[in-house]
Amino acid sequence: MGGMMSWQAVSPNLTNGSTTTIKLKQTYSWVSTSVSCLLVTGTSGNTLVCPTGCSSHATGITVTGTCIDYDFGLSITTSLATQSITYQLGAQLVLAYRSNSMIGLVAGSKSWSIATYINLAVRNDTGVINSSPTANMTPVVVVPVNTQQTLRIPMTDGDYDVVKCRWASNTSAVASTTIDECSGVCQELPGAKLYTSSNTDNN
Repeated sequence: MGGMMSWQAVSPNLTNGSTTTIKLKQTYSWVSTSVSCLLVTGTSGNTLVCPTGCSSHATGITVTGTCIDYDFGLSITTSLATQSITYQLGAQLVLAYRSNSMIGLVAGSKSWSIATYINLAVRNDTGVINSSPTANMTPVVVVPVNTQQTLRIPMTDGDYDVVKCRWASNTSAVASTTIDECSGVCQELPGAKLYTSSNTDNN
């Protein structure tokens, strides 16, 4: 199983109110024996958690989405969920989806975590509300065993920020709080090299 999260301010120029609404986009790939593409895709009852920045650890934000792709060879279903959520203007929080591996990895099946940091402060340089960068690729990439591959990760950012890739960490600090971004699968790609300046991964 793999996934991605991104978010965008619905009205980034409206900075004189007390709240702002974002559009949260969640894309996940699931083993089709667990989740069928014929159904509304996603494990029923699974929701995001908020490790920091919220009044409650539970959020009620579901991961359930609509099936947008199916790989017959690998039996993998891909889902997309888009929700509009309102927060206080200037809020800083982390949303995360945590569970156990649904696909056997080379390094074994382990628990995992996918997290996104949301900062809704008005930017000093542009005067608008910030939005996250996005990666335009599928949540799961299949690489042949014992074959060197170069994976290019196309990135876009609506605020025209410089975007660089990095390995997820289970000790990232956000607002003086340690956040687990990856749980048991941190840097679990043996022999891989990450080139941050070009968003390229050699494996």
